[in-house]
Amino acid sequence: EADGEILAAGSRAAKEKEELISVYNPELGEYQIYDIDEFLTTPRTELMSVDQKMEVLMEEGLISQQSDIEADAFVEKNRNGIIIFSATTAAIVLLLVYLWEKKRRNDG
Repeated sequence: EADGEILAAGSRAAKEKEELISVYNPELGEYQIYDIDEFLTTPRTELMSVDQKMEVLMEEGLISQQSDIEADAFVEKNRNGIIIFSATTAAIVLLLVYLWEKKRRNDG
């Protein structure tokens, strides 16, 4: 059952846009971040903060670091921008090669 909870936590963490809430935990003396849907529907004894979920996923070897997830999310959100940037860079390089060849032919 714990594996199912870990996988469920991972799938919820992979949502495209997650609504989060910050709540002060007096037992720990710090604020913790929770998924708002889980915070409102899950019993407090079963509730896990986003940081706790990340720790569980790292312990299970499902992710190596939180930055891995952030990098994947960044690439997914910016895929079109990356493609446009790459195409523009390639076009500039081809133009520079063309101009260099043209200049070399005129000088030679």
